Amino acid sequence: MAPPTLMPDMSSSRNNYITGINEVSGVNEAMFGQQSREQSGASMQYATNQGNMIRRRLFNKYVLVVESLYKTILNLVRKHWELSRTINVLGKEKALEAVDLKGADIDGGYDVIGEYGVTLSLDPITRREEIMSLQPLFEKAGVPVRKALEMLKLNELEGMYDTLDLAGARQKEIFDEMIGTGMYIPPKKFRDHPNMLAWAFSYFMSQEFNVLPEEIQQLCERHIEERAMLAAQEEGAGQPAPAATAANTSPGPLPSQPAGEVPAPAGILPNGPVNG
Repeated sequence: MAPPTLMPDMSSSRNNYITGINEVSGVNEAMFGQQSREQSGASMQYATNQGNMIRRRLFNKYVLVVESLYKTILNLVRKHWELSRTINVLGKEKALEAVDLKGADIDGGYDVIGEYGVTLSLDPITRREEIMSLQPLFEKAGVPVRKALEMLKLNELEGMYDTLDLAGARQKEIFDEMIGTGMYIPPKKFRDHPNMLAWAFSYFMSQEFNVLPEEIQQLCERHIEERAMLAAQEEGAGQPAPAATAANTSPGPLPSQPAGEVPAPAGILPNGPVNG
């Protein structure tokens, strides 16, 4: 037996519910790649961004959820951590710091404040276009091209990013060993000196390097000075040798002179010395 069909009003009510949910959530047809009329790609991207901006209430609720989660974690710490435990936290300029924490440290009260901000579009294609449009401004501000490439977040090029990060990883290992042992490590030949120097210059401006002991800072700076000299030497050795001058080359036979005949000395003609 065929089941009975729904009343006509049920189908229209269901469609009205779906439309109301989409309007409240800020969802439009451009987000699904649908077009009810002919329109340009720029207008679809604009409609997508406008739909994302309507989700402000959702972002506010997400901030409240994150704040309540961290407050719950701190309440558990205050209740159960009677002994100090060492935790690693990211300090200023992403410098790693070790902190001994126990419940009594935060028993006097605390507060958690969460913030959010949308600096670029959520759509990855639109975000990359915005970064590329800002590239001339980045160049004038001195931002390296490699840093702009990292901002693009091209997930398909993970292997290329790993190649770009090799120089920084090797230089970081050298600095970590010198910091841990206090012994100087000289640079080696045939390395990616330009990228290792670029990473070191950025590290010298960080807070992590600023809090190191003075003798360790001098070791790192000495290492980079020698690496810069080594890079200059290798760059000079890779250039082609200058062309030989006419003073240290023996000329070949003259076009009108038979091969094997000795040329006349300068100032002497074949018929005799020059008069006067």
